[in-house]
Amino acid sequence: MNKFLKLEDLILEIQLEHPKSRSNDTFLFCYYLQRKGYNLKEMTVSELFNLIHNKKLSNYETISRTGRMVRKKYHLKKDTTKAEISVKKDVKEFSQAPLRTPVMEGSKQSNSV
Repeated sequence: MNKFLKLEDLILEIQLEHPKSRSNDTFLFCYYLQRKGYNLKEMTVSELFNLIHNKKLSNYETISRTGRMVRKKYHLKKDTTKAEISVKKDVKEFSQAPLRTPVMEGSKQSNSV
C-alpha cells in the first residue's frame, strides 16, 4: 500500500473493497486501522488513544465524515462496483479537461465568429 495516499483515496479503496464499510462506520474504522498496519485485537484502548492523540491515526469522527463525503462524491451505494467508480472518475476527469480545437496544417484560423 502506498503510504502517501490521501485519506479520501484510502477510504474510497476501503469502501470499494468492503461494501459493508459503506453502511457501518465501525467497520470502516476497523478496516482503516487494518490498512494502517494495526490489529485492533492486539491493541489496548490506551494504545489506540495515544496513536490518535499523537496524530499517527485519524480519529473515528474524521474517518466517519470522510466516509460520508466519499459516498456522496462518488454516489456509492451498497452494490456499487469498482468498475462503475473507475468509469465515474474517468468521466469526471474528462469533463473537467479544457477543450482544444485541432488546427489543420496549411489552414488559417479566422478570428471571426
